[in-house]
Amino acid sequence: MAVLDGPALDRIGATSPTRRSLLVRLWATVAVVAGERAAGVAAAPARHRRRRCKAPSQARCDGVDCIALLNDPANCGVCGHACPSPFPTCVHGTCCNSFGTCVCAPSGSACSRHTCCAAGGGSRCVHGVCP
Repeated sequence: MAVLDGPALDRIGATSPTRRSLLVRLWATVAVVAGERAAGVAAAPARHRRRRCKAPSQARCDGVDCIALLNDPANCGVCGHACPSPFPTCVHGTCCNSFGTCVCAPSGSACSRHTCCAAGGGSRCVHGVCP
């Protein structure tokens, strides 16, 4: 049986970590993990921006910004419906040219009372959506 005298205890104490150093390492690890989670919290505002838009004629086509579907030529009436070159302007959710000639909006498009809807040969807007 080995005798643990003063020098033997000093050697053991010198090679094993102290409680203080273990606690310092533990808190450092906790701080790193908390920092990584804080980086995830920085993305939280983007998640909050995915809520519905305030106006019913707007949508988050790109997942972030509210886009006015009644006048955006890249998303005319509905997300992803780009106005073709002969009718480059979006007016009330309908693609029109500079002479005022318009193409009726597709079914499911956001619309206003001024929008021509393609369904039914030019039907009217019903509760903000083309039938």
